[in-house]
Amino acid sequence: MNEHKKIEICLGQNCKPYGGQDLADELKKRGVPFTTFDCRSLCTYAPVVFVEDKAKLKASLDDVLQVGESFLAGSSIKSSCGLQTQGKK
Repeated sequence: MNEHKKIEICLGQNCKPYGGQDLADELKKRGVPFTTFDCRSLCTYAPVVFVEDKAKLKASLDDVLQVGESFLAGSSIKSSCGLQTQGKK
């Protein structure tokens, strides 16, 4: 069973240039389903990605790709939230 988890990427004023757009472009290129949203006032933690309604703050491309690829493979991920990683500077 290939169940896709809900991934949402912020493309607000700060998240977009600090990696949000790069994340969206890469997931789209790899065929990982996601949606985008405008600012939710978490700019300090840009870029922000929500996985199953739980925030990943300062999300890195590697983080989100790992999550997305595990969804494509149909496997569950060990930690889908609360992991703070260093974002793009």
